[in-house]
Amino acid sequence: MSGHCRGTRTGLTTGDGVCRAREFDWGSNKEFMKHQVQDIQSGVFRVVAETFPEHGQPLSPATLVKRDLGADSMQLISLMIALDAEFDAEFAVENIPTEDVTLEWVCQFVHDTLLSSSSNA
Repeated sequence: MSGHCRGTRTGLTTGDGVCRAREFDWGSNKEFMKHQVQDIQSGVFRVVAETFPEHGQPLSPATLVKRDLGADSMQLISLMIALDAEFDAEFAVENIPTEDVTLEWVCQFVHDTLLSSSSNA
């Protein structure tokens, strides 16, 4: 049975304990949102490639941060700091689930955080 990833609204946990992103909510302006999501994915993938340069394999939305990239807790914090700088936003480290997450989940997490911060402005 699927449930929400601990501390987040963005992902669903499957039976294997991995948080995967839910479908993006495109809103009313699909073309704008599509470009926004593509920009977020591009930025996330760039930050991940810089944070884990030793990985060397092509990244995909299904890439798992812990299993595939070998991230430990300190590297996850480094990733969050780099995402803060890339997107000029504050990401709550305490919202990172303890389960392994996909890069698709990370993109959704960034998207939701940016959306939330823009609606609070």
